[in-house]
Amino acid sequence: ALVLAALTAFATACAAAAAIWGPKRSARFAISLQEEKELRDRKFQVFMILMAHRKNYGQSLAMQHLNIIDLLWINNRSVRDAWAEFYQSIASEGYSITQKEERFRRILSTMSHDLGMGSLLTSDDFQRAYYSTAVGLREEAEAVQAQSIINEANEKLRAHQPPEN
Repeated sequence: ALVLAALTAFATACAAAAAIWGPKRSARFAISLQEEKELRDRKFQVFMILMAHRKNYGQSLAMQHLNIIDLLWINNRSVRDAWAEFYQSIASEGYSITQKEERFRRILSTMSHDLGMGSLLTSDDFQRAYYSTAVGLREEAEAVQAQSIINEANEKLRAHQPPEN
């Protein structure tokens, strides 16, 4: 009878513990699942923006999304390495446009693998992009105009600087 009472008390204690800790664990698990989904959604958004700008990754929106790769893929060394290699190619001289584009496509490829789409997308998918001539000409004209404004501002700054000794 004493053993039965001890087992009953133990079972009651276990049930009480489960009633207290079970909901907490369930809540933590639900929160964890929600955080994982939100991270995946953010990663997918970055991937979509970069895919949309794969023909012109120098646009502001694409650059903003490139700059958060290290944060979103903090636990994925291959994506971060691909980003570092691409950054090296655009920050340094001596890389051809073809090499830069190959490195950019490597970012897209490693991201697609991380997002579970790696076997569905091929290198052709990362290369294929529509970019109209009219849009390209307009953006080129805007870049020339912006560079002209920058040059004028630099000349004005130089004109107002005191001479160096």
